[in-house]
Amino acid sequence: MWIRTFLKFRKFRKAITQISSPLALIELHFKYWSENNHPSRRNLESVLTTLPVGGNILETGTAAWGTQSTRLFDAFIRSFGGKFLSVDIRSEPRDFLKFQMSRNSLLYVSDSVVFLNSLQATDIESIDLAYLDSKDVDLNSPWECAEHARLELEALTPLLRDRAIVLIDDTPKNNLIGNEKMSPAAAKFYDLTQELPGKGSLILSDLKKGTLKHFRIKFHNSQLALIYSKKVVVGH
Repeated sequence: MWIRTFLKFRKFRKAITQISSPLALIELHFKYWSENNHPSRRNLESVLTTLPVGGNILETGTAAWGTQSTRLFDAFIRSFGGKFLSVDIRSEPRDFLKFQMSRNSLLYVSDSVVFLNSLQATDIESIDLAYLDSKDVDLNSPWECAEHARLELEALTPLLRDRAIVLIDDTPKNNLIGNEKMSPAAAKFYDLTQELPGKGSLILSDLKKGTLKHFRIKFHNSQLALIYSKKVVVGH
């Protein structure tokens, strides 16, 4: 399997040398590595097409499967400049991808909050896009991933450049739930927060309370995208 994947990667790497725009690169990525109609595609298009040339990307939750965002971010900085850091508490994604990354992409194995705090001494105001996707949502224990994402954002904030974008995966909008029944733990989470369980749910709750004064919502569907401002956002 690894040899077949590596040969596919070599073909993909050659194909992206002919790419001249972020949209074309994203289309090629989903053609090779994911699904054209993947629900995250439009959101990734929205944030990557606004990234400055040479922009730096940080990801929590190295992705060797599914969306394969780690491959996408590596291809992006390979084509348009910048650097890319990805961290995961598991070693398997790093081991699977490490020989397929460009020289400006670095993969780390660590708890993401510990890792982000370790960067604060050297990487202040250096990140243009952060993608938070480290802890899976467990509807029977929804607080863990939400609290972890909140800690990630706290540790990440000093690393963000003005107008940086933070995209948080698996944060469903309340009106998207339909008629689905929630587990007792998920129902209690909703009663206490007025948000559906998700990675960015407590962050969203903090925003609505006005306690995150340097962020505003760019969009919110199945994911939550925030724009960071060094100045306090108007309206808080």
